[in-house]
Amino acid sequence: MEEKIYDLEFESFLNAVDDGTKDDFKKFIQINRNYVKVAQKIKTLLKSANKSAVINIKSPELNDLNNKTIIAIDGGEFHEEYKRAIISFSGAFLYKNQKYEEKYMSRFNITTPDYFNLTISILRQSLEFEIALRVLREEYEQSGIKPDLVLFDGTFTFPDEALMKYIDDYDDLKNILNDYQKIYSEYFEFIIKNKIPSVGIIKDSISNKFLNSLTSCIKKDRVKNFELAPFFKSNPQIKNQFLTLVQDNDFTRFSELTFIEHLFQKKSNVRTIYLPVEEKFGIRNKLLYDGLNGNLIGFYARYGDDFCPILFHEIPACFINQLDEITRIISSFSTYSIIEGYPQPLYVAHKRAKMNYGKIFQRMNFLRFRLSDIDKTGATQLFKRKLSFIKRYH
Repeated sequence: MEEKIYDLEFESFLNAVDDGTKDDFKKFIQINRNYVKVAQKIKTLLKSANKSAVINIKSPELNDLNNKTIIAIDGGEFHEEYKRAIISFSGAFLYKNQKYEEKYMSRFNITTPDYFNLTISILRQSLEFEIALRVLREEYEQSGIKPDLVLFDGTFTFPDEALMKYIDDYDDLKNILNDYQKIYSEYFEFIIKNKIPSVGIIKDSISNKFLNSLTSCIKKDRVKNFELAPFFKSNPQIKNQFLTLVQDNDFTRFSELTFIEHLFQKKSNVRTIYLPVEEKFGIRNKLLYDGLNGNLIGFYARYGDDFCPILFHEIPACFINQLDEITRIISSFSTYSIIEGYPQPLYVAHKRAKMNYGKIFQRMNFLRFRLSDIDKTGATQLFKRKLSFIKRYH
């Protein structure tokens, strides 16, 4: 069907809404209704057997704010286009609640526009793990001190599936990914060996990790890292009813958050059961650190009432036995927080990780000046491996 042409922009907009999106809105509303129906039926099924997909979190304790040491890490980035390249800064910020300690790291990069989003995301997360590892190593090796909890703003499963088809064609991206894999692996090897609980918290999760993993666990009789495994194994009738519920609905187009919201309805300070987050259980491919494959769990939690945010958590499975303590500590720091329901240390890290754009613009202007009049020696000192790329557009 040929699109109409209009003299007025607003008239064109109204027509597009009327003709092009009405069906999509209907589909969206229907899928959300299906989420609610399935959640309600699952709650009814489990309730009939005195089980639940939702578990209460221990009450927050005010003393945690003075007695527990929390390290929170977040990253930031800034970029600007320059001719046929993008120059960017990536940064990492580490905050420790005891004595309000701050640490910073930053990195400069030049890349082509087509690989920019992947490159800068990898660089930023690489810095986050690097700053955390260096601080933890220094404190632990010098004094034997380790925090009660390390919180990251973001997922531990990045990059799950987006990269492999690109890296063979772009050596720089391959090198950046290899560097990231090295620091990522070193971090988790260190915290697992030294028993330092670390949690990745996703405040705006739009994935379907929970429903995908839950369905796979039940369908495949998954036992490892599945909290309700014994229940479904001993109740084949409920297992079959559950599979019928989820298989009759296509939930791939929209986030599962409506489903989780209904599970949490009228409940305060709760989490879902934990599930494996690994290849074919919530994500498509293996994680970059072999020691984490088959050993990562995920769950949703809300620290507060219906007005508080629902957060997805990822944590190495070796800390399952400490889960009640870990969620209670997070609850304490989320209850007594500027943003109720969101951990105060992560809020501080998120705010401090945002770069000072005025200073960044000044730096960018300086770099533009250098790029417009730079000799081979200066370029080698400033950009090292990037020299050959710079010369293409110099």
